[in-house]
Amino acid sequence: MTNVNPPFAQISDPECPTETWWGLAYLWPKEAMQSPLFPLLTLENPGRWIQLENNWLTRWIEEGKKQLSAAQRLAFEADLRTNGPYDPSHDRSYATTHPAERSLWLDRHHVFWRWQWQRLREYLREKAP
Repeated sequence: MTNVNPPFAQISDPECPTETWWGLAYLWPKEAMQSPLFPLLTLENPGRWIQLENNWLTRWIEEGKKQLSAAQRLAFEADLRTNGPYDPSHDRSYATTHPAERSLWLDRHHVFWRWQWQRLREYLREKAP
């Protein structure tokens, strides 16, 4: 008999081995955050989740947008323009900033990406307007 569960089903299993869970978490962050192991593993090692966010947040956002309906996507983009923390499109690119400015550039963009990720999760849970 073949396994009919989707690959990310293991992440929801409370008996999922820790390293397997972390290995799946970057691919399915929404499912990881909903899993019973999320609070335990991120309490045990919060820096590891933060590192995943730092490395994968933009991909998570792009993948999450694909799950929105056309109407939700339009609403999300409007929400982003009107309610987002700021518009990073006005910034110079990272490559053209002075080395001393790059830390500030990264901080601003991380705030923007984290805001998008939080808001996108609300849309995916259909708790957004």
